[in-house]
Amino acid sequence: MGSPRLRKQFEKLYGHYHLSSEGVQIDDIADLLCCTRRNTRMVLKKMSEEKWIDWIPAVGRGKSSVLEFLSTPDTVYLSVARRNIEEGKLDVALDILDGNQDALLDLIHKVLGVSHEKGKQVVKLPYYRQLNLLKPSLAIRRSESSI
Repeated sequence: MGSPRLRKQFEKLYGHYHLSSEGVQIDDIADLLCCTRRNTRMVLKKMSEEKWIDWIPAVGRGKSSVLEFLSTPDTVYLSVARRNIEEGKLDVALDILDGNQDALLDLIHKVLGVSHEKGKQVVKLPYYRQLNLLKPSLAIRRSESSI
C-alpha cells in the first residue's frame, strides 16, 4: 500500500523529474531523496511494484537510466485513501487526504453505497462484525433488523 515515507519520496521525485524526459542517474536520485544508492534502488523498486513509476536502470557507470511516471501524487493519495476506506479505516483515509472531508465524502460515495454489477443493484454497507443470520426476529441491534 505504500508507507507515508514512500509517498513523500514519490512526491519529491515527481516534483523534480516529471517535466524532464531525459535520462536520470541513480546518484542524482539518491542525492534528491537523501539516501544511499542501495536504499534508492529499493525505494525505486517499491514504487515500481506499486505501479507508480516505470524504472529501467542502465548498466554501467555514468549511464542514464529511464524513469517514467505512471501516476501523479494526487492519484497515488486517492488510491491509498480508497484502499483504506475499503478496509474500514476512515480515520487513516482522512489523514491521507490532509483532513479534506469533502474528498473523503466523495470517495466514500464511490466505494460504498449503491452500484450496479452484472445487471443487479448492489448496496454496500460497512458493518464491523460478522452477520450470521439475517432474520429480523433474531437481530441483536436495530441496524441488523433494518438490513
